Amino acid sequence: MPEVIKRVVDRIYEFDFSQSELLDGREIITEDNISEFVTAFKKRDFDKGILVTPQGYTRGLFYSSAGGGEIYNSPKFYPDVVTFVLNVFGLKKGAFYKITVISRDTSPSLFVTNDRNLRVSNEDKEILIDEDITGVEKNTEYHTIFRTPDNETNLFFRLGKIFISNIIIDEVELIEDTVSDEIIADSELFQGKIGIVAYGVFTTEAINDNSYQGRYLPMTRYIGKGINLYFDKNTNLYIIERDNKDDTIGESFTNSNYIVDINFNKVVNKGQFSQYNICEVSPEISLNTLKQGSIKFEFVDAHDNVVKYSGNTGRISIVINKLF
Repeated sequence: MPEVIKRVVDRIYEFDFSQSELLDGREIITEDNISEFVTAFKKRDFDKGILVTPQGYTRGLFYSSAGGGEIYNSPKFYPDVVTFVLNVFGLKKGAFYKITVISRDTSPSLFVTNDRNLRVSNEDKEILIDEDITGVEKNTEYHTIFRTPDNETNLFFRLGKIFISNIIIDEVELIEDTVSDEIIADSELFQGKIGIVAYGVFTTEAINDNSYQGRYLPMTRYIGKGINLYFDKNTNLYIIERDNKDDTIGESFTNSNYIVDINFNKVVNKGQFSQYNICEVSPEISLNTLKQGSIKFEFVDAHDNVVKYSGNTGRISIVINKLF
């Protein structure tokens, strides 16, 4: 069920490029290597205890006052994709926050490259915003809601030749019936009841960077807690395992007290995917997390031939229920 905002509690961060001190038509790292980027993006609100510090930016963003102020990627001489991180300190533990990114004109004639992707993720590699905004109208808002387990978070931004004009973070209160991110504690359930103890929504494409060169590749998790999904390059099997960082299950989930539900919303390999097969249910210690319990499955076509993952457009949802 979609999360519905009841009210905005407080605006903790807002950056409006049109109100910045950036020089028009200049790269936001100046010639003497002083980072105008850090100066423009950082925020300190001592009354609220909020501190926002940008990190990880190198080169490639330019400022333009056209249309009220915007940041854009240089169409020539610089990387097609620009990345940076906003470290936000002073958040409330367990609170919900809405992040909004406002884009401007992304018509193809404005750029010489094809990348029009806007992505925002957190330190747990959960994807908060992932949009292809080719040809959108001006002042289009993209937003999502995330929850903070701690009093700080890192927000990773990836811009592919995109005009953006604003970044906003609001603390929000949700309508209680729509809050589906809660893990129900054992003490709150009566015998004979069933409750969700772990869940996750993953892409069908493994994370592909220099940090993961081994046999088992982690899958990108959009949202969830308690479990992770891996891909075994040697066997083409997917592996469900308990999360080391946030183990909400606390024991092997492969006995009769647990029900595991796997669903998908898109096919892979141009429609050749038709079903999945459970290949192994093991109560033994898993190879990646060293915690007991794992389930291995594979995607197959109508003739039971194995189908490999082939992109990040597919979505796999996994829900683990416990019988009490």
